[in-house]
Amino acid sequence: MNSNALSLLGLCRKANKLSMGHDMCKGAVNFNKACVCLVSSDSSQRVFDEFSKLCESKNIPIFRIEPTIDEIHHLIGYKAGIITIDDGGFAKSFMKHFKTEYRPGEETLYDK
Repeated sequence: MNSNALSLLGLCRKANKLSMGHDMCKGAVNFNKACVCLVSSDSSQRVFDEFSKLCESKNIPIFRIEPTIDEIHHLIGYKAGIITIDDGGFAKSFMKHFKTEYRPGEETLYDK
């Protein structure tokens, strides 16, 4: 995954624009606070499926990303398998680091 995109997650954390963990992310999606939902590569398929349905109903992009839960913990200081970016500007900047555009039903977001 692009190191600039990972650095951006650290900035989002410092700016308090991330929701981290199952319950916080679920709340962010339900209250239309989330702009992008990211699921770690080692999170369960059940969690991914649960959030896929939830995000689809709210038209929020969801991606499975390369970093593991431990790598996310090292990066942002919080051990979570699912995070949401809760700011439109940060979400747009994060998405610019990838050569692919979001398409509904897309499952992964790896740097190409």
